[in-house]
Amino acid sequence: MHTTMHEGSSFRLVLFLFWLSTACHALLSSCVSKVKLERGESQCSNRFDDDGDGLVDCDELACRLFPWCPSPDAGTQVVDASLSDSSEHDGQSRCQPASLVIVLDVSSSMQSTLEWLRRNASPLFEVTMRTNTTIGMVVFVDDAILVNNCAPFAVHTTLAAEFARWHHLSQANRSPLSGIENVDCTENALDAVALAATSCPWNNEERLILLITDDTFAERPAVLSGPFGRGIPVNTTYAEVAQALLSRGIRLFALSAQGLGQRCPGPRWNPEVGQGWHVPFGTQPPLPHQTGGMAWDLNAAESGVFDFFQALESALALNRCRT
Repeated sequence: MHTTMHEGSSFRLVLFLFWLSTACHALLSSCVSKVKLERGESQCSNRFDDDGDGLVDCDELACRLFPWCPSPDAGTQVVDASLSDSSEHDGQSRCQPASLVIVLDVSSSMQSTLEWLRRNASPLFEVTMRTNTTIGMVVFVDDAILVNNCAPFAVHTTLAAEFARWHHLSQANRSPLSGIENVDCTENALDAVALAATSCPWNNEERLILLITDDTFAERPAVLSGPFGRGIPVNTTYAEVAQALLSRGIRLFALSAQGLGQRCPGPRWNPEVGQGWHVPFGTQPPLPHQTGGMAWDLNAAESGVFDFFQALESALALNRCRT
């Protein structure tokens, strides 16, 4: 009888230990699953909470190794800390989604600007991430093309590589679509803005164009680089571009030069390069003013006289981001 009771107790003890082991294993597995982190370049830059833990992209510790993620004590400037999508860790954006297309002059006079943009691709990309804004690109000289059909850049390194590519190609000073040599100062910003407005896939209700150029433009029926070759006709007028923007609800921002341009060609100074962006074009108001956008001085931004990226963030956040 004593032996039987001992064996029964041992059996119950074994059953208890087995149950305890199983329960602990299940509990441990549950805990481990809850601390699963987002990993990899794609998951750490897609602005989505892949693992459902309330942390998005750079908020995950495992994502901090990527260069576009600032360290917790980096002290990066933002318009307001509450603008960050991750400030409450609730997985919800504090800014309504927006689409931004950079319309970029890639003529030879823009080489220093293109290099400046390449160096600052990371802060530019961080601004778009903090304001829930996708970023695509159109490039132009005398004609224009969509870069990868205006598809949004996934990471800042890809954006930097694109700036670097056009910096290299700008040395040839040829139009990106036709390859025709650029032999005059006037560039075709009007057709480039019109192309972005009418051909980019605007996926969000808030639509923005950032034009970056250091030169003036011409209207239809002008032919650019024409006297020295086949030439490229301008297809739009200033008023038509304004209508294309307004009818699609697109706000135009301009990062452009002001004052007299360079001598081109020969001893003649290029006229006021800020017309249409900073000052009226004839009797017509500047396009940023017409569309509810803004204009900033390119030379001041490039030289660091003012913080362009902070100014851009304020503009992108205006009326879109909850405080």
